[in-house]
Amino acid sequence: MLSGTSKTKIGQGGLVRVALSCAPGCVILYHVTGIRWRFTEKLEDLDFADDLALLSSTRRQLQFKNERLSNASKGTGLKINITKTKVMRFNPASEEKVIVNGGELEDVDSFVHLGAKVSTAGGADDDITSRLCKARAVFGKLSGVWKSSILSKSTKIRIFKSNVIAVLLYGCESWRMTKGDEAKLDTFQHKCLRRLLKIYWLMRVSNEEVHRRANTEAISELVRKRRWT
Repeated sequence: MLSGTSKTKIGQGGLVRVALSCAPGCVILYHVTGIRWRFTEKLEDLDFADDLALLSSTRRQLQFKNERLSNASKGTGLKINITKTKVMRFNPASEEKVIVNGGELEDVDSFVHLGAKVSTAGGADDDITSRLCKARAVFGKLSGVWKSSILSKSTKIRIFKSNVIAVLLYGCESWRMTKGDEAKLDTFQHKCLRRLLKIYWLMRVSNEEVHRRANTEAISELVRKRRWT
């Protein structure tokens, strides 16, 4: 048996996080109650391993989907954990609670889905801030590497890219960035590279020269290249 979480999104209603215990390979189908994806298509759910996101445009459809999920789960070994199930609403027409197995689902303003932070504010600002905190923590834990006189500059750069940058850019393909977001990302990178390369502010070295010495490009440019179009 596997245990995981499911989340349900309502276009102008809300979003639900559901904890499940399920048999591998179980598939549950729904009537068409999703959100418009293309002119003639609707998006019903997003699935990744044991993590499921159900999408609907109204609270009524959300209630319907969760009831079907709950009923179908009983015959296939799935069970919804009410305490781990959350609802997020976007411009809701109704504040009526979603009920599953006789219990009310908790409403939240944000949650983490597959490592990315989703919030009612929209955009990527919250997720970028979260990724910066995680990347900063990783960089700090590797301070012994950056101070090492044994490791070469190229080795340190590879470690920086594979450990710090990989953490920072997790999920960046879906980021919708502002100029302010780009500035935050690039500033973090420049500070890290200057410390790694032992370049201090009194040396008056430009950011372009820092990138040249490290053989890197700006984080904002990396995000543009990876972004889904």
